[in-house]
Amino acid sequence: MWLENPNYHRVKVTDGKGNPITKDQEEEELKAYLLIRWEYIESIITFASDTDNETFANFNRIRFRLSQDG
Repeated sequence: MWLENPNYHRVKVTDGKGNPITKDQEEEELKAYLLIRWEYIESIITFASDTDNETFANFNRIRFRLSQDG
């Protein structure tokens, strides 16, 4: 499952030559994507009372098919 973090904060700890930066480290905010493999996901849940319908309007529906092998 791909997740998006629109407010990921990254701090550079090395300069362009690979030398460590010990002072004046700059933090930048950017959009990051994270892949979580399915074997690490046990369940996905949302609470309709905590969200509005527009939040999920553009989500694709996912259907799981159980294999006969278990």
